[in-house]
Amino acid sequence: MSNFKSFEYYLNILPRLMLAFVGLLLISTMMTISAGFKTPPTTISPDEYLDNSSAVATKLSHVADAHLFGSFVNDLNALPQTMLQLTLQGIAYSTDPNVPSRAIIRARSGKTEVYQIGQTVPGGAIIKKIQKDLVVLDDNHQLESLKLPVPKITDDIYTSVINDERE
Repeated sequence: MSNFKSFEYYLNILPRLMLAFVGLLLISTMMTISAGFKTPPTTISPDEYLDNSSAVATKLSHVADAHLFGSFVNDLNALPQTMLQLTLQGIAYSTDPNVPSRAIIRARSGKTEVYQIGQTVPGGAIIKKIQKDLVVLDDNHQLESLKLPVPKITDDIYTSVINDERE
């Protein structure tokens, strides 16, 4: 009979255990669901938003001014002229990706050589880009330009052109 009483005991306690288990499961589920919801944001006036956004923008502008990933140059003509003692003698510009563009550069020593993108010129700068009228150099991670020299019109040449037109 004692075995029979223990069976009845478990039969009586089983619904209570099941109820406790379901209760814990329900509480756990509710806590998981409520953790997923954030508290609604507080409403602020447009003036407060603008004041706060300008402060954040000011702080972020310092990061942007650091040029962590280099600086973007949209106009290659705006690059500073290189201080290296080089003269761009000529450019063989190619739009064909299979034919590299080349630049004829004279060093201060008077030695003239033909270079292409990726090569190092006297002074240690690396050619990054060759355009129709200039070469972009990377001199110690600073982009610089080497431009074709532009002949200056002197008064003598101007006068002779004017006189030729009159005749």
